Amino acid sequence: MGSPRVERRTRWGVYLKALRLDRWPRSLAVLPGWVLALVWHRRPWEGSALGALVGAYLATLGVSIFNYVLNEVTDAPYDAHHPVKRGRPVVQGRVSVGGLMGLGWVALGTGFLVGHWLSPYAWLPLLFLAIAGFLYNVPPRTKDVPYLDALTEAINQPIRFLIGWFSVVTWGWDWPSPWVLAAVWAFSAFLMYTKRLAEKLSLPEVQAVLYRRSLGAYSKGRLVACIVGSGIATLVALAGAALHLGRPRLWLLLPGVAVYALWIYRQATRHPYYSDEPEALFRRPVFLVLTGLLAVGALWALQQGT
Repeated sequence: MGSPRVERRTRWGVYLKALRLDRWPRSLAVLPGWVLALVWHRRPWEGSALGALVGAYLATLGVSIFNYVLNEVTDAPYDAHHPVKRGRPVVQGRVSVGGLMGLGWVALGTGFLVGHWLSPYAWLPLLFLAIAGFLYNVPPRTKDVPYLDALTEAINQPIRFLIGWFSVVTWGWDWPSPWVLAAVWAFSAFLMYTKRLAEKLSLPEVQAVLYRRSLGAYSKGRLVACIVGSGIATLVALAGAALHLGRPRLWLLLPGVAVYALWIYRQATRHPYYSDEPEALFRRPVFLVLTGLLAVGALWALQQGT
């Protein structure tokens, strides 16, 4: 039998795993909104701007942790049918649901406090993020509705984009181009439909439906159509953003975005692990290089005329 100190440390480790802190890269989705706000409004890249980015990230992480806790609890009966997710702490009964929810509420409150300190308008997209998580996870939930499940999961990314934007912009009527938000949403939908295709291909039919109810209504052909459609929508929205913002250089990014999307699709369908744990892509040099090139290209395109 281990010492009480070791047992307490192990128990806290299980709770930290249930909070899914390893998903911290997902909150970096605030970064593009922060960058666009700085470039568009010609703000200096100084310490206060960096502080705004850190605040936006921490606020988003807090609300996201609350959403992860909701998912951990409400998905437990379904995760029991997944070959990997059946090992999650709630499924295994290794944590108290009440205690875990308490930690989730603390994270949510902390996120809103940081958001309130950050900007008078940052709290609004933070509230949207919490509501989106509630609607997606808590029955009757959008996660069980085919097609709507991917779209409502994907909407988290444009919301995170807005949190980054409003960490810099402190007046409520100044929103980013709707074409930019549409492009972020469409690309995120592309990722979500790709994730569902990977699940459809990797799990037996009965097991897939027991794990994710919406998979019963999907066929491979329909999912591929959704993937292609959301990919095209991403490119159309980016083209619209180029016109709306008066940044024709953005057109030059379209082939790069297409290559980036195709590479992610190939990895997710060949290795379903990446669809469940996309953070693992950060260990792939090709992913880092492609992401870096697109980021530099986008910054170059947006700087035009500033």
